[in-house]
Amino acid sequence: MLCHFFLVMLMSWNSVCLASLVIDIEDPQWRFSLLNTPLGATDAQLAPEENGFALQIQPLLRQQAYQAISDAFAERPLAGDSAALQQLRGQILISLKRYEEAETALLAALDKMPDLVISHRGLSLIYMINEDFSNARTHLRRSIELGVADAQLYGQLAYVNLKTDFPASAIAGYQQALYLEPDNKQWQQGLLFALLNSKSLAPAQALVDEMLSAQGQNVSLWLTRSQIALNREDYNAALSSLEIALSLGSDEVSNYVAAAQLHLKQNSYRRAVNLLTDKKLWQKEEVNTELYDAIEQTAAYLVYQNQWNELSRLLTSVTGQNNLPKRYRVDFNVYAAQLAMEEGKITNARKSLEAAINQDPSHGEALLALG
Repeated sequence: MLCHFFLVMLMSWNSVCLASLVIDIEDPQWRFSLLNTPLGATDAQLAPEENGFALQIQPLLRQQAYQAISDAFAERPLAGDSAALQQLRGQILISLKRYEEAETALLAALDKMPDLVISHRGLSLIYMINEDFSNARTHLRRSIELGVADAQLYGQLAYVNLKTDFPASAIAGYQQALYLEPDNKQWQQGLLFALLNSKSLAPAQALVDEMLSAQGQNVSLWLTRSQIALNREDYNAALSSLEIALSLGSDEVSNYVAAAQLHLKQNSYRRAVNLLTDKKLWQKEEVNTELYDAIEQTAAYLVYQNQWNELSRLLTSVTGQNNLPKRYRVDFNVYAAQLAMEEGKITNARKSLEAAINQDPSHGEALLALG
């Protein structure tokens, strides 16, 4: 006679570690572009003997023929030019992405006139591109000291602070940039990233809600809202946000698993099983082992909660899959045996246990149950 004995994984869903959501929120990137200040604008003055050269390149500036301008500069020694022309040379070289040469030109201009804001901002841009954030901060700070206070500068400084692990300072910078440009998505993304990194969950939630009012189809934002709610243990908000993300096309296994776990936490067994057996997950080239693990844990929990109909649906879907790894097939046979015993189908239970033992002769739970 079969012993009604199964070691069932007792899962406390009040303290369960929910699967991580896959959130496609990119580390904020600075959109590297030339300064807002028009090329050639400067507080420095040309030397009288440079006027002829300036007239020569003026049509090229209007045409944005930067390579031709660079060629013209190549005929002149850098050291002999005024700070104004050295600065212009640096701007042109930035446009051509010749950053090392641009740095040399702009440093030469600052050597002659230390307070050239355009040169400081050009250098900060070069250093950000090269991820030399310490030097970038130096020139950004000097720009502020010289009286520049536009959204671009605050956003750049916030970006640098964020990249150097000063998220609180980054928050202040992004907030100032947003104050000046409230619709700028780049500043919003940067502020959100900074808030999340500093674990400022309440303002992060408020910002996400504001962003969603204009970007209601943004899957990443809904996933972020769900993750924030999870961290705040607001499971209803976490689940509703995650379900919206799934309906908008999120197809990462981790997101389905997290949603299923949240439904189990709320005793919504049918929806949990529907999620774990969704055809989209099984049509992938390789089924994620995370999915198998979640199904195994869910099967154990359904046994514990006496949810036999849902266990039957789950096992029917899973055991019909090809290439099911051996260790999972063994455990699912044990759960199938438990289900059969609850239904009074002792013969079926014995067959499932024998199948489990044939696949893994050392499987303790199956041996004890069959004994």
